[in-house]
Amino acid sequence: MTTLVIAEQRQGYLSATVPHLIAAARRFDETVTLLVSGERYQKAVSAVAQLTGLTAIACHSTPAPYSTPEWLAEQLAQRVTAGHWGQVNQIMAAASPFGHAVLPRLAALLDAPLVTNVVAIEDRDNVTRPIHAGTVLATVRLLRRPRLLSIRSSAFATALSLPPQLLWQGERGSDSKERPDLLTADIVVAGGQGVAASGSFALIEALAQQLGAAVGASRSAVDAGVAANDQQIGQTGKIIAPRLYIAVGLSGSLQHLAGVKDAGTIVAINHDPQAPIHAVADFSLVADLFRAVPALIAALQRSAFRPGQGHP
Repeated sequence: MTTLVIAEQRQGYLSATVPHLIAAARRFDETVTLLVSGERYQKAVSAVAQLTGLTAIACHSTPAPYSTPEWLAEQLAQRVTAGHWGQVNQIMAAASPFGHAVLPRLAALLDAPLVTNVVAIEDRDNVTRPIHAGTVLATVRLLRRPRLLSIRSSAFATALSLPPQLLWQGERGSDSKERPDLLTADIVVAGGQGVAASGSFALIEALAQQLGAAVGASRSAVDAGVAANDQQIGQTGKIIAPRLYIAVGLSGSLQHLAGVKDAGTIVAINHDPQAPIHAVADFSLVADLFRAVPALIAALQRSAFRPGQGHP
């Protein structure tokens, strides 16, 4: 019996979610098989070999023209059904755009149950996931096998680690420089409707670059077209847990706060003293963001702080 973990990798670099997925998989007290697929997976496999807690590593080459969620789900369904990896009881992936693109398709092909955004594994048959915008935790009992789970990686601590040079650094911004992945970043700078009113996210990107941070956005900023869909944070976006979250021009709706409730420190910059974000922030600045953020960037440039050195 095994728990199959689908690792996300790009051009040979592993997602930082992988060690957390392995930690979650070990809660089932079964063999953990890590599947590394895609082009140029050899480098990622060498990185995986440095991890402990694995019993098997499966390698699956995906030709570039076919590297789509549909194609990968079909390939995995065929192998699981044929017993390629023995008896698979659980199939897991990160609660990320990649995981949420592959797992529903795979669940349909296997006629198997799927539980998303799992934050705890109670025992072999019971898992916990948030509902009602994260205000309630529901325990879900799983009686059929295989069962598919998307795992909120930030909810599972891990003693496993990989050298930074073996991990991808996330998306590229408009300045063509790589930024940390939003799901795993230590620092996130997010903009809301107040920033969107300017018609540009350049100020948010400049602050994020100065801090070595990932860029996030509220739904209103995405709807306004100044931020990308994959930058959206909240109930209908990504759920994150950075050590430092800086919310700029962001009101802090219940739906958005559901995406950052596990953040370590929240800093709010908003000119409206009644904005809900101030009620949950550890540090609040009631000020015009178009004055405050440039001043903050200038102060960081004058300081000795450099990305990767910790919080300023």
